[in-house]
Amino acid sequence: MLGLRRWHRWVGIVIAPLLLVQAVTGFMLRAGLGSRLVFGLHTWSLVLKYIAFGLATGLAFMAVTGPVMFFILQAQQRRRRLRRAANPPPNPS
Repeated sequence: MLGLRRWHRWVGIVIAPLLLVQAVTGFMLRAGLGSRLVFGLHTWSLVLKYIAFGLATGLAFMAVTGPVMFFILQAQQRRRRLRRAANPPPNPS
């Protein structure tokens, strides 16, 4: 689980600026503030097209690993609760 969390964090750190560029340029194009430069940045044609592939792959990774980590954490918490219920602490009398 710790390895998955570390990968999830680092992939998020790497794709966050790329996603921000995509969002800002998309907003500018939608608002009519677009130019050839903005369109080139939004479609990644001004830079390597592999960056768009990396962004898409990173987003897919984040979309899968986030719920996986959530369900693993929920299962761990459920097991802890069941263990505590099965072994209550001694009553100081």
